[in-house]
Amino acid sequence: MTTTITSKGQVTIPKPVRNKLKLHAGDRLDLSVESDGSVRSVPVTSSIRHQGIKGTVAGAKADTQSG
Repeated sequence: MTTTITSKGQVTIPKPVRNKLKLHAGDRLDLSVESDGSVRSVPVTSSIRHQGIKGTVAGAKADTQSG
């Protein structure tokens, strides 16, 4: 599969790859360039949506209850 880099340096990860790796909007990836020039991508955190965090405000407690 191929993808194109935008003028902002962004790339779209093809849907079959996102599905296989169970990636969602907001997930973070760690990218590294290997000695052979290939790029390695490793998910490092799941999205906020999957952590059950509804939001935080500086100085306020986070609401982490379901509901």
